[in-house]
Amino acid sequence: MDRKTRYLADFSLAALFVLAANMVTISAIDAAHKIDPRTLSLSLVSNKIRNIVPDQRFALAIFGDSRSQPLDGQDFCSILPAGSGDCVNVSSTSGDWLTAYMLFEKLRPNLEDGAPLLIFVSDYWLESPTLSVIHETNAYYELDEMLLGIESNLRLSALRSTRMDWLRERLVGLAKALEEALTGAPAPAGKKATWAALHKVFRSNADRWFAPIDDDTRARSERIGHKVLKHMKSAGQSVTLVYLPNLERRDEYVDLHYPGRRDRFHSTLRALATANDIRLLDLSDTLIDREFFKDFHHLNTQGRERVSRILAKDLIGAGVIEGSSPTNPHQ
Repeated sequence: MDRKTRYLADFSLAALFVLAANMVTISAIDAAHKIDPRTLSLSLVSNKIRNIVPDQRFALAIFGDSRSQPLDGQDFCSILPAGSGDCVNVSSTSGDWLTAYMLFEKLRPNLEDGAPLLIFVSDYWLESPTLSVIHETNAYYELDEMLLGIESNLRLSALRSTRMDWLRERLVGLAKALEEALTGAPAPAGKKATWAALHKVFRSNADRWFAPIDDDTRARSERIGHKVLKHMKSAGQSVTLVYLPNLERRDEYVDLHYPGRRDRFHSTLRALATANDIRLLDLSDTLIDREFFKDFHHLNTQGRERVSRILAKDLIGAGVIEGSSPTNPHQ
């Protein structure tokens, strides 16, 4: 074998080894890059609960999703009257009825008897065509949702929700923008969706409930909400539903492109509270200015501080927490 042939043979062999190594490791690398961030967040919060000291007890617990996740439990507690006890926030990016139920069960041994539970509900808890996919099948079975329990263990189910919603959001947005561009028809009330507005809405993940949703899916979400709230109350806890504010432009966008959906969500939320005899604190109109938001519906540091004071005042006023109201809650 001459030098050139040997060189080509060595090069081919090295290339073959590199290819084989990539074939072996690519699935692991690919999986690491495509982990559903909502599932990952749920795992982190579950670990947080597991690491709580066994004899520690919390006087207040916060459950929710990415909108309530930044509210620090102890910072919120510091606003409350002295002696109110410790608070904990176990909101997860994957937050919905099912994850709230599962995390409540994990946290339950560390809660004081009758400790108030604040459930921060977002629109997609009742208006999303898909539920967060969690792999603790017992949570589905305990809520008598067998089919969802089976689906949660199907291959790729952890990725299906985010991928399909991502695709639906962009197809719907592009279709509406193209329709406006081709027809030139002005949007109602003199408003018109621009490419810039669409881009910002997508970037801020302004509610996965933009995707089409049917009556059966809405009924399913409402049914699971009833079960979870009833279960928490039967455990002897004081339950309060809380809805955080959005940027005013975000609500205008929703009303313009999805008329009736926001009103329907709030109506269903009120019905859930009434049917289960629990409080509903709707903070929709407390903050609407840009200075309090980092995108269309997630509060920035200034917004979180303001909302925490307003919420503390409302909780004390409603008798959920005993004591005097914090000073200047709207400042």
